[in-house]
Amino acid sequence: MSRPPWSHVARAGTSLAKPAPNRSDETRIRDRKNRPPVPANPLTRRAVAVLAALAAGIGAVRAEPVGPSWSAPLLACTEALTLQSLAPVQNLPPAPFAFGLPDQKVYAFYSEDRALVLTLHQKGTEWTGCEIREAAPTRRGWRAHGEAWEQVLRAGFGAPPWSLVSWPLNPGYPFAGALQCLPGKPVLLVAPLLETNGSFRARVFFDPLVERDAHCPPG
Repeated sequence: MSRPPWSHVARAGTSLAKPAPNRSDETRIRDRKNRPPVPANPLTRRAVAVLAALAAGIGAVRAEPVGPSWSAPLLACTEALTLQSLAPVQNLPPAPFAFGLPDQKVYAFYSEDRALVLTLHQKGTEWTGCEIREAAPTRRGWRAHGEAWEQVLRAGFGAPPWSLVSWPLNPGYPFAGALQCLPGKPVLLVAPLLETNGSFRARVFFDPLVERDAHCPPG
C-alpha cells in the first residue's frame, strides 16, 4: 500500500532542450525552493481524491469499489463466527475455492451479486475466520478504497456491540476496523487489508493476541 512517479513526455515535433531561464524564471525557481513545507490537510487530500476519481471517469468517490455489496457478506461472516454455524451463508451461491485438510476445511461462496468471494474457515469443529475478497480485483487507488470502506464500517459496525479500532503502526492494516467482545472467546475482529497490487479484502476472525482487558468490559 507504491505510487509510480509522474513521467513527462515531450509532444511530437517539440525539442527536449530547455530554454535558458530569464530573470523571472530564476526568481520563481528560487522562491519555490525557499518556500516552507505546507502541513498535510485532510480536507485537501479528500478533495484531491474526489477530483482524481472524477478525472478517471468513475464518478465521485462514493461510487466506490467497496460499497453496499460488502455489507451483507461482512454481516454474514460475523454471524457465522458468532453463532458457530454455517447457516448464515448457506443460501449464497457456492464458489469453486473450497478445500479440505485432515483438521481444517474451507467453504467458499459468492455474494449474491457474485462480485465477492467469501471463504469460511473451520478448524476441527470450530469456525475460526472468514475472508471476503473481490472476485475480479478492481485495483483501484487506496484513497477510493479507504473512503468507501469507512462508509461500510460505520454503517454496519459503528455502534455497540462493536467498537472501531485502528492500527496506526501496522502498514498491513491501513484503514480502521471493528472489534467485538464475546464471552469466553478471543476478541472478534473485522480488519480490512489492501494488497500491494491494489486489490482489497477484509477478514473477520478471532484474534487471541488482542488483550481483552484493554478493549472489553469486565465479566
